[in-house]
Amino acid sequence: MLLLHSTATVLVSASCGESLSANVLDALSEAAAAGNDGGDPVSLFAPSVYYSDSKTKFVTAHKQSSKIEVLYEYFLCVDGGTTNSNGIQLYDDGTNGDDVANDGIYSRDCVHFCSSSVDFNDLYGFARMEMGPGGSNIVVLDVAKKGTVPYEEIDTPMLPGAKTYASSHAFFFSGE
Repeated sequence: MLLLHSTATVLVSASCGESLSANVLDALSEAAAAGNDGGDPVSLFAPSVYYSDSKTKFVTAHKQSSKIEVLYEYFLCVDGGTTNSNGIQLYDDGTNGDDVANDGIYSRDCVHFCSSSVDFNDLYGFARMEMGPGGSNIVVLDVAKKGTVPYEEIDTPMLPGAKTYASSHAFFFSGE
């Protein structure tokens, strides 16, 4: 039996968020272009689950009429901040976590829950979860829990190159 600490690279592979593949960026653009009548953005956090000693990346794509250039979420901070009263500037210029300049996808790395808004009692005493803009979800796990949940790697012959991990409470998938 292995411990969850070893799968931290599956859940959290970068200290300030992950670079996204061209396929993921294209899918975001296509989803935003298809959109809905309200023109809501399509957004995600990469990774969407991270430990409290690291950070994530926020990415959003949208129709021009609903462009988000500043992220206003009271519970999110950037670059180690503890509060957020002015919003978080997003970029489409290839800097600050933006993967491709001028592609219409706005991003910001080093995003995290503000320390003032983290209460690990939200999810069974070990995590905090919120719904962000564009239907995105973000979960922060208490770093004190890292390495404490036993899991096993499961053989998945139907999904070549993929890894599947299971604990007594969850499955985790990682594709290549």
